[in-house]
Amino acid sequence: LYIGIPFCPTRCHYCSFPSFSLKKWGHLLEDYLQGLLREIKTLGLVLKEKRVKVQNVYLGGGTPTILSERQLEVLLEMLEDSFPFIQERELTVEGGRPDTLTREKLQILKEHQVTRLSINPQTMHEKTLVAIGRQHTVQAILEAYGLAREIGFPVINMDLIVGLPGEDSFILRKTLTEVLKLKPENITLHALAMKRAAY
Repeated sequence: LYIGIPFCPTRCHYCSFPSFSLKKWGHLLEDYLQGLLREIKTLGLVLKEKRVKVQNVYLGGGTPTILSERQLEVLLEMLEDSFPFIQERELTVEGGRPDTLTREKLQILKEHQVTRLSINPQTMHEKTLVAIGRQHTVQAILEAYGLAREIGFPVINMDLIVGLPGEDSFILRKTLTEVLKLKPENITLHALAMKRAAY
């Protein structure tokens, strides 16, 4: 099951997903979350009635970790209460933006047995981060990753995008070298594709 939180701190310039900046659209976040909770509860009843068990849940976005600690906990509790999971279920949370990851949020994710955390730098090149509208630093990526390792997530994924504006093979090699030093369990490579819905 895929559950989307379509809000981000800022909208990346290449993004074509349904995602809305918190500054402009944040007043809708709580209403969206309440609607989502109702939908999860209803779907859970249907799954139980049909005796269907859930194997994988992917909490994506947007940026799910833009939720407050309270909102994140409420959402995860609703998932646990509503969905009939198999014993060895996978729960992935996309903490794509390191500027939304705090110790408190990571501890909540760990307490609710998140099995896979995705920290998505896209690049380890400072100038590119500015150019694509990320508004966080390479150091913030390293700090978020270190914190996630300290708290003890079993699997950490890192997303990278090949072909970002101004990047050549030298910059890509440097990014890959920096990410490989961290030893994440997964690395996902995307090729940049500018779509009509991009910002």
